[in-house]
Amino acid sequence: MNKRIPPMRIGQGPSASMNNKTSGFRFRKALQMAVVLVTAHGGTLMAADYYVDPVNGSMSNPGTAAQPWSTLSAVFAALPYKVFSPGDVIHARSGYHGVFYIKAPHGNGATIQPDSGATPQISKFSATGVSGWTFDNLDVCPEFLAPGSYDSGTLVNITSSCSNITITNCRINHAFDTTGWTVTNWQDRADGTAISVSSPNSVVSNNTLENIGFGIAIGSTGVNALVANNTITNFFNDGLRGLGDYGIFEYNVVRNPIGADSNHDDFFQSWSTGINPVTGKAQSGYGVVKGIIVRNNMFLEHEDPASEPLAVECQGAGLFDGMYEDFVIENNLIVTSVVAHGISIYGGVNCRVVNNTIALGKLATPSDKARVNIYEHKTYDDDGDPATPKVPWPVPATGNLVSNNIVSYPVSMDAGTGSQNNNLASKDYANLFNDYDNFDFTTNPGSPAIDAGTTVNAPSVDIDGNPRTAPYDIGAYEYFEESGVFAYEGFVYDPTSNVSTAPDSADDIGLLGTTWTGSNDIVAPGLSYPGVDAIGNALAFTANVGSVRDLDMAAFGPDFTFVDGDGVTRLGKAGTTVWIMFLMRVDAADPTGSLTAGLNLNGPASGGVTKIRIGDLGTNTNWGVIRGGTSAYSAVPVVSGETVLVMARLTWVAGAANDEVDVYINPALGPTPPASPSASLRGMEIGPVHSIQIKGNRNSVVDEIAIAPEWSGF
Repeated sequence: MNKRIPPMRIGQGPSASMNNKTSGFRFRKALQMAVVLVTAHGGTLMAADYYVDPVNGSMSNPGTAAQPWSTLSAVFAALPYKVFSPGDVIHARSGYHGVFYIKAPHGNGATIQPDSGATPQISKFSATGVSGWTFDNLDVCPEFLAPGSYDSGTLVNITSSCSNITITNCRINHAFDTTGWTVTNWQDRADGTAISVSSPNSVVSNNTLENIGFGIAIGSTGVNALVANNTITNFFNDGLRGLGDYGIFEYNVVRNPIGADSNHDDFFQSWSTGINPVTGKAQSGYGVVKGIIVRNNMFLEHEDPASEPLAVECQGAGLFDGMYEDFVIENNLIVTSVVAHGISIYGGVNCRVVNNTIALGKLATPSDKARVNIYEHKTYDDDGDPATPKVPWPVPATGNLVSNNIVSYPVSMDAGTGSQNNNLASKDYANLFNDYDNFDFTTNPGSPAIDAGTTVNAPSVDIDGNPRTAPYDIGAYEYFEESGVFAYEGFVYDPTSNVSTAPDSADDIGLLGTTWTGSNDIVAPGLSYPGVDAIGNALAFTANVGSVRDLDMAAFGPDFTFVDGDGVTRLGKAGTTVWIMFLMRVDAADPTGSLTAGLNLNGPASGGVTKIRIGDLGTNTNWGVIRGGTSAYSAVPVVSGETVLVMARLTWVAGAANDEVDVYINPALGPTPPASPSASLRGMEIGPVHSIQIKGNRNSVVDEIAIAPEWSGF
């Protein structure tokens, strides 16, 4: 009854946890984006569709589906310029489109994407002086020109004169296959950048980059960038660079650095740029970068370095040339073999480094110290005389926080730069993680990181988006016991006077629809009971106003369900047992034993819709269970205002009138159920079940409903 695995996280949901995958990696949920285009007067802009076909097209054609233009290269090289408007779509058909350059005269707001079923091939492209363009689902590689062709420059280049550019769902390679490549091959053929964006307010999402030099570089003018859900594999310089203020780098996977030069590779790097007052020239380390967020990323050295002769160690997040203000680095998994630089900030002001997991990679030596470092800005030359010593930077690093991190070596901070708390320094990876050898860094059940963190200034979700439960765990992953529940409802809704209007909760399992029927209330706080890890609020129902929710039979599976005579799949297969748990409190006195408050399991109308009612039955002042005219009561009285824990075992036995129900009221919460139930029914038919109903003729509150295959499932 400790931390329960959150709903929609048992191998499903936005991102399945590595607990449920054989590989150490997992897929990220793709960002879904839509653009609505309106005129200044609110009207929808008229958009056009154009077609480009390298095989059958011609630049003398009008660019229609029946008479397409030839290549993207030719379209954007044509004079007079082809001019596009917001909402226009250029459909690229299969074939080689070469290199294209979009300029200001080409207009704004158009999209380039493959025609239906097509696979257009592009060597590289760039944009300058335009806004609102989207590049969607494109394949970019110099080898499309001919096998072995290469271009060591930038493959996708968006200059600072652009704005609001989106690059999404693209596949970008300097080369398709680097098997057998030497250092010289990498330097000659891939010493460039896959995506360079210097435009403000731009999005780089859901792209796959492989066999490259630098990955995604956001320049200093690329403010407010979103870099999300990208995968970068096999890179030999930096994976991500963020120089523009207020950028967000989240849910990216950067892995497998290649040692092909003397560059100190970083998974993520940032530096400031400003004017050196001595030289009068722009120089790194003489400015300020502000407000960048780096969260929920995976930065991973080689899982099997022996399989890659050029596998190399890589620094985690390197912020070496500040100043840096208001950075947030949280919920990242960083696997690095570099001597010290897991996360390093030189010259930080009010930066927060929280709930990261930093582990040594498989190239590490015993002396390596993957950790968090917070230091003053580097000293600098204030007079241009190399004979005089450098002096301290005039602006101190201050106000930084390092908290809730797993590191291999204690956090290192210069005096006065900030504070640290609740960090765990350990190399005992067998105890910390589920499977370090196979890069599964989810939390081991016996890990000292569990419940050892603080909630102060910590993210409310973990690296996979799972909600954290107080007390928070240390590291990127929150630990959850595998509950094994079929269905669960913790009523994680905002308080409302009508539950049927509540938005869908991401925290329910095995229930159909978005919410419960009926006009009952969601009330705060939820019910509590010793040993039950409750979340959310609770459902309060009034006299004879029921709320119903159908069960999702797919969650139970064919071992527990059957196809009923009307063709509907229902719970209640002969030979199966399920357990149900809930908390309930009645809120009105009932000295006569005539009022009810219970949880019903409902089925088809034949034989009565309500198959089983568990709770306050209304014909006795004690808690019990009833099926049709057969009932059983516990020795536990119904007390107004008192919360009880109800657990019941339902067993469907083959043959007529053989089913069994055992009810436990306020049972001891051990590994097995008590030897004797509080009440039992035998020799009756439970019947097929497909929904849960909460109903009674007196006011009551219910919470924490769960159905599991066994007692231990809760």
